[in-house]
Amino acid sequence: MGGVERVVHQLARGLHRRQVLATVVTLLESGVEDPWLVESLRFAGIPVAAVRGHRYGYPREIAAMTRMLRSHDADLLHCHGYRADVLGSVAAVLSRRPIVSTAHGFTGGGLKNRFYERLDRWCLGRMDQVMAVSSVLEGQLLDSHVPRKRLHVVPNAAPTLSLKSRHDARAALGLSGEGVYMGWIGRMSHEKGPDLFLRAMCRLGLPDVDAVMIGDGPELGNAKALAAELGIGSKVHFLGNIPEASRFLKAIDVLVVSSRTEGLPLVLLEAMGAHVPVVATAVGEIPQVLEGGRSGALIQPERPGELADAILSTLTDAPQAERRARLAQDRVARCYDVGSWLDQVVGVYRSAMDRRQS
Repeated sequence: MGGVERVVHQLARGLHRRQVLATVVTLLESGVEDPWLVESLRFAGIPVAAVRGHRYGYPREIAAMTRMLRSHDADLLHCHGYRADVLGSVAAVLSRRPIVSTAHGFTGGGLKNRFYERLDRWCLGRMDQVMAVSSVLEGQLLDSHVPRKRLHVVPNAAPTLSLKSRHDARAALGLSGEGVYMGWIGRMSHEKGPDLFLRAMCRLGLPDVDAVMIGDGPELGNAKALAAELGIGSKVHFLGNIPEASRFLKAIDVLVVSSRTEGLPLVLLEAMGAHVPVVATAVGEIPQVLEGGRSGALIQPERPGELADAILSTLTDAPQAERRARLAQDRVARCYDVGSWLDQVVGVYRSAMDRRQS
């Protein structure tokens, strides 16, 4: 349940409340159980259609998406992520439907991933409308020849949270009620920097501080091995995937976003809305969200020493941490409202349909 899936979850529920008939199409491998996203949406009364395919079974997936667009008499297709963008682009052409995408960011990485991202950029340049979650990403898409007149900056919105109290959150996570915890929530992948978080933890020099890491992914095994290598294995609590993990934000004393690259992470907005102090790397839209460091501590990426210093300052300077947390909470309420976000998304939908009709 990464950021993209959570945005889709929030969007589908928001459209449902506005009586917009939306069906969520999930691209799943054959034999994989329905993820929490599917179960949660169905529980909320939102229709979900699963397209299940084998590895490299793209033609069958495209055919299934095309049939769905026609059978649902859909007005448009809204894609999230490079796989959906690429397959959806073909299905939209075959079904003669407008297509919109939300670009959440590019992570780089290995040759295979860079190839798919390059293909995704090519597809985005030919869509009816594209939404970028940050101004930094907007610039990258303009460089990839996405037409400016079809490109919109639509930052993610902060979801409405059902927060557990500090006591209940710690009890549910199996944490000590009296300890001090620095938290990390995200997908365990290289671009999210779990290794940087652990190296900062090692340099912190506070024996009474433990770390909580929530999430799963390809770097989980490496992260556990690194924690053991650094001699902090007993002080790092790897809790794996937890549905709606933001409910437990009150369990931690500071949220650390150690990413090497980002668009606009939802967990950052959630922590700000929950009045939890934040330390984050200055990548993607994060510097704009944190007002250059006014609403949270900002450090440059790939610098675990500086990350440790910022965490230490946040944990030991309570008045400064409280001031930043209060400003952050006010900023989220003013600038990242779900209602305004939905207005922008629906406006982009109308632009896509108008363009196709004209």
